[in-house]
Amino acid sequence: MSRDRFLERQVEVRNATARLLEAVAEPESAIVRDAVIQRFEFSFELVWKTLKLYLELTSHAYDEALATRIYRHVAKDYAALLGAMAQKIQTLPWE
Repeated sequence: MSRDRFLERQVEVRNATARLLEAVAEPESAIVRDAVIQRFEFSFELVWKTLKLYLELTSHAYDEALATRIYRHVAKDYAALLGAMAQKIQTLPWE
């Protein structure tokens, strides 16, 4: 993983989600609704690609120090976040 590329993606994610939140704050109309949906799709895709880029180093964790760092992040934060996301998915209605 390129550190510079990951840092660029972090900025892109921050900007995309900020634009999504701007659109959500507008009064609903057909145009705003379309913009919110489009910005959500773009933001989600960007977050997904950024996480994929970040997590690719885990598949090459032959370095003991790197493996330990990854484990600590998963144990401290990522497992709970993934669990929360899984719980939320269970409550989503199919409409």
